[in-house]
Amino acid sequence: MLLNTQTLRSIIAGDSPIDLPALSLRSREDALCFLEAYGVRMTDEQDALRAQAIREQAIQLLEARILRGAEAIPEAVRALDDVPQLLLWASNIGLGPGLGAAEAKRRQVWACVVLRVCHTLSHARNELNEMYAPAIRQQIEARFERHLVRTAAGLRLGAGDDSVPLVAFEVRPMKTVEAATLKLLRAAENVAASIFDWMGVRIVTHDELDALLTVRYLRTHHVIGFPNILPGRSRNSLVDLKELEPLLPGLEAGDGSLTERIAEVRKLAQGRRSTTSHQAHNVHSASSYRAIQFTCREMVSLPLGPGDATSRFFFPYEVQVLDAASYADSRGGPASHASYKRRQIEAVRARVLAGTHDDP
Repeated sequence: MLLNTQTLRSIIAGDSPIDLPALSLRSREDALCFLEAYGVRMTDEQDALRAQAIREQAIQLLEARILRGAEAIPEAVRALDDVPQLLLWASNIGLGPGLGAAEAKRRQVWACVVLRVCHTLSHARNELNEMYAPAIRQQIEARFERHLVRTAAGLRLGAGDDSVPLVAFEVRPMKTVEAATLKLLRAAENVAASIFDWMGVRIVTHDELDALLTVRYLRTHHVIGFPNILPGRSRNSLVDLKELEPLLPGLEAGDGSLTERIAEVRKLAQGRRSTTSHQAHNVHSASSYRAIQFTCREMVSLPLGPGDATSRFFFPYEVQVLDAASYADSRGGPASHASYKRRQIEAVRARVLAGTHDDP
């Protein structure tokens, strides 16, 4: 074919390569060149071993999390440990002598299934995260921990007049490679999407105003650096900021103590919940899910080796602020994390297993 419009569209029209129904390689040499352009030299022993490890991980992830019931990778595809040949099978080349049309198609389709997961796994892996996850987590968590006050009366963010009573404070473990892969597999842009929530901080307040006051505290006490927030990833489905905005200057000016002014604004703000849904940004979120959510970037410092040499770079992490009612919803029912994951897996299945429903 002079111009393969499907691969052409993935370059100049924004289509995701994992949605291709087939590759268009012509020979083993073509497959080896394809892999080298990808970043894998099969003549390099370490590269070849890594490619094999990714293929094995992809099969394990498919069988553990994506396939169901009687669904199974055809044994011929599962046993094929020659990665360039797997690419050729996905291109409908060299599928084997004497195959019927149905079996040849079956091998081609399932070779694509395995390669979709291989491709996404390759991009989900982050060696810096794997090597330095505990140190990164410790640096970020410490920024918040020094502002948490635990007393017999409960948990508070801060100790002064602008402190905020909290229901809970949680730091999520670093996202696993498996979780990152599933996230990318369901993302419309797939590997073009960056993972911004390798680590997550969740703060639960008693009501919507306290959620806003929590964000205010994080800013005014420099727990977060607001210029390092990623604007395009900020979400608010908890508070109607448009209605509240005219009332908020009362927190900074006016008669009485800060505590008294907050109490006055609380009366005015009562019941002003956002009508915005997180579904506008993530179709897998439940319509009932309510939160303030934003992505910070922390300048982390990691040792490079002997001496004082360090590496400094921005590391993204997600902050969620919920009120108690939203937090309770997130622990059960349609807005729960478990329900969200089930919806995510359904989207992944539909995408990764495209074409397998035509199996004889």
